[in-house]
Amino acid sequence: MKHDQAQYDPLILNLTKKQTVTQPKIYIWLFLSSIILLSALLVLSAWYLLFYANTPETSAIQDEAPGAEDRIPRAAAEPTPLPTATPEVSQTPLREEATPLPTKLETPQAEQNIKAQTGYLSLNSLPEQADIIINGELIGQTPLHEYELEAGNYSITFKFNDQSFTQDVSINAGERTEYTHRLEGLGSLHIATTSSGCEVYLNGRLRGESPLLLEGLFPGEYTIVLKKLGYHTVEKRVVLGKGEHQELFLTVRRLGKRDSPGSGSSPTRVLHPNERLRN
Repeated sequence: MKHDQAQYDPLILNLTKKQTVTQPKIYIWLFLSSIILLSALLVLSAWYLLFYANTPETSAIQDEAPGAEDRIPRAAAEPTPLPTATPEVSQTPLREEATPLPTKLETPQAEQNIKAQTGYLSLNSLPEQADIIINGELIGQTPLHEYELEAGNYSITFKFNDQSFTQDVSINAGERTEYTHRLEGLGSLHIATTSSGCEVYLNGRLRGESPLLLEGLFPGEYTIVLKKLGYHTVEKRVVLGKGEHQELFLTVRRLGKRDSPGSGSSPTRVLHPNERLRN
């Protein structure tokens, strides 16, 4: 037994030494070499992707460029009818807008021609506010100023209350025609005062300042009142006959002065300034 132990003991010790010394070195070198190889492969693959992988794309793009040039005119050839169509559409409104231009330019000439073929009519009447009827159509009342009419002949009727009068008037192109009509059977009053500028009221209506001529008065009785600042108010009644004309010269006196003898006019009555007018 001792002989057997002597034989086997060294063998066991040698085996343990080999395992402890040689075995770890082999695994470390293998591990390191594998890491180096993997890193080299990664570097090579990255370099390949960065440089060699891009070159075929650029070459492919360059190779496809001629084909793309052939496609570009085809794509441009399709929209070519669109620009050709748009000028045609834009030209049509230009032609439509150009057509009315001569009419606009001709309109002033047409207006001048129309004005050259028309005239103007002014109508007055005594008394005023008489109805004016032209060719059977009521136009308005007198006074009528520069009423435009075409050149030609017209029948004009003046109508005031129960009276009417018809007159034929011719209108010449570019000319002004005036006509004044006095109704038949009407009278008139001419009023003068010792101090001019008196307000003249006829039947309570202010008609103007003295001296004053009132025409177109119907037969009947009228009340004349004279007023002026600083003077007595004067009232006079007048009876006017058919177609009669009367001249009146009335005396007005300053306030604070006594009445003096008549001044050659018909009798008058002096009114107080605060006295109201009587129609």
